[in-house]
Amino acid sequence: MLGSAALAAPPGSGDGVIVVDFETPESVPALTSVTGKSGALFASKAIAGTKSTVRLTVPSGQYDVVPEAVAAGGKRYVGVMSARSLLVRAGQTKSVTVTYRLSEGMQEAHVTKVTDTAVSLGWTTPTGTAVEVRRTEGDQSAAKRSDGVAVATSGSGLLDEGLKPGTRYNYSFWAKPGDSPLGIDQLNGPFVLTVGTTDSSVSSQPSYVVTPGAFLARATDLKTVAPTGSGVRVGLADGVSPPAPGAGVVLPVSAVLRGGYVGTVADISQDGRVITLVPGGIGDAFDYYHLKIDDLSTLPMQRITEPEPATASAAGVAKAAASPDTECGKATTEAKVIDFDPGFQMAGHFETTVNTRNVLGADIPTGVSLDVEAAVTVSGAVTAKVRGMLACQIKVKSLMIPFPAGPVPMGFYFKPTVKVGVEGAIQVSNLGAAVTLGFQLNGHAGFDGANQFEGNPISTAQPLTPQIDAVSGGLFVKVSGDALIGPGAGTTGTGVIAGIGGTLVPLEAHANVVVPATAGSAPCLTFTASGTVGVMVSVRAWLGWFDFKADYVVPALQQTAEYPGSPWAWPTKCDKPINPSDNVLGDGVTKVDDDVAGSPDQWGHLDGFAPDGKAWVLSTGRITDATGSPGTQASTSLGNPGNATLSSYSGQQTYDAASYRVTLVPTGSTLNVKYVFASEEYPEYVGSRFNDVMAIFVNGTNCALVPGTDSPVSINTVNHHTNSAYYVDNSAGASGYSTSYDGLTTPLVCSVPVTPGVPTTVEIAVADAGDGIYDSAVALLDKGIWSN
Repeated sequence: MLGSAALAAPPGSGDGVIVVDFETPESVPALTSVTGKSGALFASKAIAGTKSTVRLTVPSGQYDVVPEAVAAGGKRYVGVMSARSLLVRAGQTKSVTVTYRLSEGMQEAHVTKVTDTAVSLGWTTPTGTAVEVRRTEGDQSAAKRSDGVAVATSGSGLLDEGLKPGTRYNYSFWAKPGDSPLGIDQLNGPFVLTVGTTDSSVSSQPSYVVTPGAFLARATDLKTVAPTGSGVRVGLADGVSPPAPGAGVVLPVSAVLRGGYVGTVADISQDGRVITLVPGGIGDAFDYYHLKIDDLSTLPMQRITEPEPATASAAGVAKAAASPDTECGKATTEAKVIDFDPGFQMAGHFETTVNTRNVLGADIPTGVSLDVEAAVTVSGAVTAKVRGMLACQIKVKSLMIPFPAGPVPMGFYFKPTVKVGVEGAIQVSNLGAAVTLGFQLNGHAGFDGANQFEGNPISTAQPLTPQIDAVSGGLFVKVSGDALIGPGAGTTGTGVIAGIGGTLVPLEAHANVVVPATAGSAPCLTFTASGTVGVMVSVRAWLGWFDFKADYVVPALQQTAEYPGSPWAWPTKCDKPINPSDNVLGDGVTKVDDDVAGSPDQWGHLDGFAPDGKAWVLSTGRITDATGSPGTQASTSLGNPGNATLSSYSGQQTYDAASYRVTLVPTGSTLNVKYVFASEEYPEYVGSRFNDVMAIFVNGTNCALVPGTDSPVSINTVNHHTNSAYYVDNSAGASGYSTSYDGLTTPLVCSVPVTPGVPTTVEIAVADAGDGIYDSAVALLDKGIWSN
């Protein structure tokens, strides 16, 4: 707690002790200086509670006790001391009681109107009080009655006209008799109210009313500034008196505080040279504040280098072979290369009105109103040349657009993190997109009960046209960051000090390059891009000392969604699977519906399974392994389930089943299906338990039988030993065939009687048997299902 006895040092042999006992109303702070020949010490009391005791160790001598006037809840309080002067001898302890009470002079002052050229003020004083007002322009207020310019008063108010637009004015008040009957003759200075006039010709010029007792610091007022992780510790320059506990403090932009700072006083050192601040908001320092920025993109964007470990690199372009999450820019070989140098833009608009005590009339709601648009655009192309795996981070500077916001430092701040990774064998360039992600938000929060914020995400994307080599693999890019907009944005390590903040992930993209099954075709690249918005409005950071705090979560600003148009594919539509019915249905049949079961990489439309043309192929492995020469082994265990019926045909457990089912209406009385069965199990595993199997079910009955028999077609029923008339040995490459499978059947046809005009279901299935490796496939030749 402020002012605790623990702050006092043990007395030396020539020292004494002054004990300051504070008594205040609830929620009123206290600050008293104790001044002797050796300088001044300060005793203080926090806002909470009504009593506090402070022990000050002092050299022997004479000391003057001067309570500082404080502000609480818009009212002015003064301290009445039991003794104005204390003589302290070595080893003695002297006590003084300081009792704070509402002033008998200027109790409060407020603004009733502010325009470009006029300010209207009102105030509260006891009956019979005379008020004198002096006005100054700029940072310094009138400290005595001869400073500044006299302003005429009328009753309990004044109208000051002929002022300059967009200018800071200070009004100093003296009241008679004021607190003189209490023994206080405003020894600690006048009551001061600071007002900033509007400027209708400049949209970014704020108008404001400073809360009495708030400290708008200048760079010359500060000796040191250091973030603490939860606030800021400030060393005051000589001659600068500390503000009272709980007072709002606005610190200017500096090399340490890129976004300035808005906070409240949490602690004061006993010598009064160091104050500790905790995060605050506009309402801590201003009774009224209005700012409107129409277009943030017209303001210059700054790139901020965050403090980094001594070993960190600031490279913005990655060219590296690295382990996962290693920093890019530490190249080891040219065998693994990722180049990505993202560009950033920030845009939007910002308008806020804070009115803590309705100082400008009932037409302005008490509380905070916001109308904000903030968006980050990320652009850039990725070049990747990797075989294997590479994942790394790219160092990118933080970004900030500072606002010309008068006495309150404000900004739009974004601290990006960029990760890139590749897995597989991939060579691609110019892969990327220009994406814009952000949010629109407007609403109000206050004491009227109508607290509501609404928002919508902003999301656009324009992909680049990549260049792809014939390799396969995957690539990911993620650009994420912390975003803040409001007072103190851009100041890190000091807690939540902005009104709107959260996470923006402008780009989370995944690319996949697949080698086509058809020889000579271009590889297919698919690119999926999404963005994430997670934004919260912290009203506590805007309304300051009021007993009112709330965090507003706007549902529309808590989401992850793909960008419009995503995913994209090159060549166009290469990612769209070919509908089997477009190829396999011939004359005399009309499709009702169809579907394919298994993994998407288990089927495709290929050449090479028969001299008669192309075929729709279902494989127990990757369809890309089905083409080529017999020297290429087709063997992949996908971990997919088998087919119970095929297991019964094979006599073994089956795996990696794939099937195509079509319901059709025949016009003829006979339905025909033309197919080829192929396998990598040939010829080595003929006669073994690895009896890969297929079936063609027509209305539930298998017609894929060895011609002239009741035996289902499989490895063990059609091969170079058994039913060899229907077998093609492809181990050395057979004429007219182009597949990696070592053996396959000749084109076979099964014919089944059907009823014309009645829907008929055909299902073609294939599965590994005995284990999940050494792939097999069934091919339906083009137009290979027909009726007559």
